[in-house]
Amino acid sequence: MEQSALLEEKQAEADEALRLITTSMSNTGEQKIELEKLKTKIEEENIKLSKRKKDIDLELKEI
Repeated sequence: MEQSALLEEKQAEADEALRLITTSMSNTGEQKIELEKLKTKIEEENIKLSKRKKDIDLELKEI
């Protein structure tokens, strides 16, 4: 009986550890998606800023 209780306890601990690992991996995946979205947004902003800089440089040449 004692062995069965110990086995049950260890199984519960293993289940909890697996749940924590799964949650951590899921959160990591979500963070990666968010980082990719931010990276894309930053690249888009850099393109806009680069275009704006070229426009300003052209305006300054005309002065």
